[in-house]
Amino acid sequence: MQNNPAISTTGLVAWDGTTARTLPIYNHIQFGWTFEVKTTLAADAIFRFQAAPGSDADHCVPGDLAPVEAIPTCVGEVIADGTPAEIVIPSGTEAGSFCSVALPCRNGRFVALQHISGGENVNAVLVLHGPKR
Repeated sequence: MQNNPAISTTGLVAWDGTTARTLPIYNHIQFGWTFEVKTTLAADAIFRFQAAPGSDADHCVPGDLAPVEAIPTCVGEVIADGTPAEIVIPSGTEAGSFCSVALPCRNGRFVALQHISGGENVNAVLVLHGPKR
């Protein structure tokens, strides 16, 4: 019998090399990102994480995005006030490489990536696991 992991795990394009999407996480138990390097990186690819609550008018629509602060665990202190959570995929990372990252806790109903630099040759997928419904 064939196993279908897509039943409990969904992947949504979060970054396609030019455009970031704000995506909902509220219907899933866990979430994280997988980054795929399309061509060997000539510079660091840097992305910061953002989160948003639902809007005041409709909680199923994202409100204003804000940077997620870097913390080691949900019960931990912020590493340093104002330090953004980010991933750096180093220069020289070879084409075909995959990097995965997850935030330690939820900061809103929606998440997005903010491209800082060097990520034009990178795709990112938001991986959602364990639907609540």
